[in-house]
Amino acid sequence: GAGLGGLTCAIACRRANPALKVTVIERTPAILTVGAGIHIPPNACRVLTRLGLLEKLKAAGAYQQDFFRLRKYADGEVIVAKPLKTRTEKVYVMHRGDFQRVLLDEAIALGVQILTGAEVVDVTRAADTQYVSIKDGRSVEADVVIGADGLWSQVRDVVLNRPFSPAATGDLAYRGTFSYAQLRALRNKRLDKLLQKSDTQVWLGPGKHAVFYPLRGQTEYNLVLMLFHFKELDQWTKGTITLMGDASHPTAPYQGQGAAMAVEDGAILGMLLGKFQHHTVAASREKRAACASSLFELYEDLRKERTKVNVEGAVHTRHYYHLPDGPEQQARDKELSELPSANWEAPCMFNWGDAQYQKDLLGFDVLADAEVQYEKWEKTAVYRARIIRYMLRLIN
Repeated sequence: GAGLGGLTCAIACRRANPALKVTVIERTPAILTVGAGIHIPPNACRVLTRLGLLEKLKAAGAYQQDFFRLRKYADGEVIVAKPLKTRTEKVYVMHRGDFQRVLLDEAIALGVQILTGAEVVDVTRAADTQYVSIKDGRSVEADVVIGADGLWSQVRDVVLNRPFSPAATGDLAYRGTFSYAQLRALRNKRLDKLLQKSDTQVWLGPGKHAVFYPLRGQTEYNLVLMLFHFKELDQWTKGTITLMGDASHPTAPYQGQGAAMAVEDGAILGMLLGKFQHHTVAASREKRAACASSLFELYEDLRKERTKVNVEGAVHTRHYYHLPDGPEQQARDKELSELPSANWEAPCMFNWGDAQYQKDLLGFDVLADAEVQYEKWEKTAVYRARIIRYMLRLIN
């Protein structure tokens, strides 16, 4: 899949080790960079900076936000304004289509092969290889297969060896973008004030919320009026086939972390595969396949708990965003309004305002941690291989 996660993974693979041959298989005949607004939180910025992409995204329209404001739905009164520019790590927003275009151009420049109009119908495993079957009769052979094919993943069914479709949650999100001229033409004084700010505005209401923020140099504005969800997968990996992004951990869009988690997945996979290729280049194909299977188990261990925390956090945020009028809503608003705006270090019952939760979510360096864990895994894998060779010599 040529979404944000799949393209990030392809870029990370080529940057980690140019010897890796990477093919992205995309169902659509042409990659149309469409969509609406998207947040790029600090954890994604950290990964994108390491891949040399953040400055390119900024040149393509990503901009830093000043504040994240929560408002009452009835009258628009600001409950709390979280400062973003004064923090060490920044939050950016941009149009998803512009984000995807930057990733696509970078992947092509790095030598990634992009196959379009290629709908995957099956993935079959041999002893030390995989064959990806495409609807038009083509077949692609690969040492490893990474399913970045989204919520309705075909590869997920192969990994689980059974169909696994998402179920509707009952939530709906209506998204749209509007030009500055369109909004100014409404001649609404309250709206005109919002157009002067480069903030994210969120109105909290019973069972619903709305999000509004500018894009493309404040020439366009993103509006979301509030998906699918399923239980946690038992496994993401089967041999040398693995899953990432929405194919493995889809999340409700209440934390702005769906794309960020896919970017983390892709960057970690690229780093792991790059290191793995460097260290096993002289090994036989059979030995590499066996080790790659263990490597994907390491990837799953690295990602499962973190993405689970994000999925559960989104459910938590949904609850607090959508509280009906009453005592719990009043307690939420009171606690948020009392948070110190300058020094955002206080605990809070609502994850959005809790300093420690936000630090764990946004401040954790996933690539640094993955490098440490890879070194441990490599030592274990080498030790395991030596034991097997010793036992084989005894048998013979």
